[in-house]
Formats: sequence, structure tokens, C-alpha cells
Amino acid sequence: SYSLLAASASTSLTILDGLGRQMENRSMGETYQGQELMDTRKLPNGVYFFQIVQDSEKISEGKFVVTH
Repeated sequence: SYSLLAASASTSLTILDGLGRQMENRSMGETYQGQELMDTRKLPNGVYFFQIVQDSEKISEGKFVVTH
């Protein structure tokens, strides 16, 4: 789930693996809040990081763990 201060068509979500390799990048559209769902079945077990970028500026980041 996310809640942003401003909406922008350039908002994107990037998923990185533990080595910093980009696993997925998707446009989030021009919304203030919502929820992004991701199918993690294709990802190996491990720690992953996410970044929300808006107008070339990182506005949020975090991590999550995938275990199957």
C-alpha cells in the first residue's frame, strides 16, 4: 500500500534483488494512493528492495522477504 503527497504520471515502482539488479519496473499511473500487488512466485527466495520514483526523485523505499 502507498500514499503519496502528489500524483504524477511519471510515478514508477522498481523492484531490486539483494545485489541491486532490477527485477521489475512498472508505471503506477497518476494516483495519490493505492496498492500494488506482485506475483512473487517467479522470484527466488531472498530479500528484495523496492523504490517508488516520481519525477526522477526517489520518494519511498523499503524491503520485503520472499519465502516459498
